[in-house]
Amino acid sequence: MQSSKESPYAFNPKSLMSEGAENNPNYDWQKTLFEIYLSRSDVIAEHGLAECTYDKPNDIKAYTDLSNEKKAALEADFIKQQTQSEVDQKAAYDDKLLGSIDFLSCNKKQGYFSLRGFTDIPWVLSVFEREKSWKKKEKISEKWNSKVPGIVGLCMAMAHMRLHLPAVVYAFNGLFVAYMFFLFAKWAKHVFLEGGLATWWTDISVERTFPGGVRYFSIDYWSMVCAVYVWAIFDYTGGTKMLFMVLTSAGPQLVLAVHCTLSSPSPSVLLGLLYLCLGVAWVLLWVPSQKAWLNGADYGPTYNGRMGLGCHNPNISFMTWSIMIVGVPLLVEFCCFLLHPSGLNLGWWYLLALYPTGYLTIRHIGLACYVFMSLAKFTATPARVGFDEYGLCTGW
Repeated sequence: MQSSKESPYAFNPKSLMSEGAENNPNYDWQKTLFEIYLSRSDVIAEHGLAECTYDKPNDIKAYTDLSNEKKAALEADFIKQQTQSEVDQKAAYDDKLLGSIDFLSCNKKQGYFSLRGFTDIPWVLSVFEREKSWKKKEKISEKWNSKVPGIVGLCMAMAHMRLHLPAVVYAFNGLFVAYMFFLFAKWAKHVFLEGGLATWWTDISVERTFPGGVRYFSIDYWSMVCAVYVWAIFDYTGGTKMLFMVLTSAGPQLVLAVHCTLSSPSPSVLLGLLYLCLGVAWVLLWVPSQKAWLNGADYGPTYNGRMGLGCHNPNISFMTWSIMIVGVPLLVEFCCFLLHPSGLNLGWWYLLALYPTGYLTIRHIGLACYVFMSLAKFTATPARVGFDEYGLCTGW
């Protein structure tokens, strides 16, 4: 439900309580956005809401328990906050003109690509320090600790399975690649048949809500695209299968690029260094968008909206889900590479590398790919082709 022409992604909180609201495709991210708002310290103080904690933020019940008068005041305040002019002001990069390389007016209000990370290292370090405080405050480590045994167990199982029954691992990864093909087909339908192309750039580069979840996800996606095309231009592995790239999106492309790089028999120090430099460069391009997210965290807990707020519309949702889904087959591939006799062949020492590998993959998928692709090019030997058990990167 739109509340104004100025903000196409704003909505009336009452719509969340309407009959059948759960069937609205926008329900999840709208509910998340409103609950983040209900958990803000300034909103709690102004509207007399109950205090909450970062690990237990307010839910919709905090709104439904209010009197009608208080609900109306809270709704008006919320909708005003979500108008595009307010979002532009709050979501703008710090000193957005410092290092900005945006040339479209729609990006200049907030900032999208900025070189400040390359020219102001103390500022970059301050962002990382602030991020550490944010993670501690929102108890993110505790939220992930319960998932670690399952992730490590899956990685171990797949790494050993690759040694004896590689078809099982390929089939497992293939399921996620197939789903990424589905996401791409769904997005292509939106773009070419439903007018999505007309809003493509603004959808993926301009925050429509506060806090937003667009820019850091889409910049992550571009880091994936860059890795694929650097591989295609500078590495011959893959053969004419590289033409496959024009038929799909960065997710499936990256799975093939990484697999073929990890299977490459030809070492290249220069290409390995290029991958490492690009990994650092994309992190520095991403830092301003992360800082804008942290600005939202000044008001209250935001982590629960980290992914949901990247699903405002089909264009950014496609990018967001591509980044999330591709992490599974790539993490499996990285872990198999650590143990495999044709890979790094670390033996049981690979167990020590599982945690940093998983953390890096979850933290920044582009950087993880660049690191492993660089390792592969630094250490490649003719025996490395054994990591490509079914010849996906050779022949035609």
